[in-house]
Amino acid sequence: MNVSVKLDKIIADVKRALDVLAYPIGSQEMVIKKENGELVASPNDWLIFYDVDDCYPCKPDIFFKTYHPIVTGK
Repeated sequence: MNVSVKLDKIIADVKRALDVLAYPIGSQEMVIKKENGELVASPNDWLIFYDVDDCYPCKPDIFFKTYHPIVTGK
């Protein structure tokens, strides 16, 4: 792999990591079924979507250390 191809992949990975959709799940536990098992989202976790079919829960403290939420809509 040459340097420019590797750099293009790194840039794409960074853009993907910076552009996510996330929702707070509220006050009830949620079970997320994945191909390799189940993930459990606890109350107040955030549900992060990288794609329509790819999501995972994130604890609030980690979410706010990692992401900068932008509120859209009403």
